[in-house]
Amino acid sequence: MVKRYFLETLGCPKNTVDGEGIARLLSQAGYSGTSDPTQADVIIVNTCGFIETARTESLSALRELATHKGPSQLLIA
Repeated sequence: MVKRYFLETLGCPKNTVDGEGIARLLSQAGYSGTSDPTQADVIIVNTCGFIETARTESLSALRELATHKGPSQLLIA
């Protein structure tokens, strides 16, 4: 069985670079990316919390993803 991940990257270009690294590591570990969080085994929100607007955006994304998260899925920030 192929394990899937959903990765949402928020914030600055540094987070985009970090997200690409996360995706590469997950792929090397046998995970396949998906654009549908409901199909993912692992849901990841890649963000920072240094700026108030970034924290607000992150919490909003996490709350939204959590409402659709299944019991066997992991939600990681």
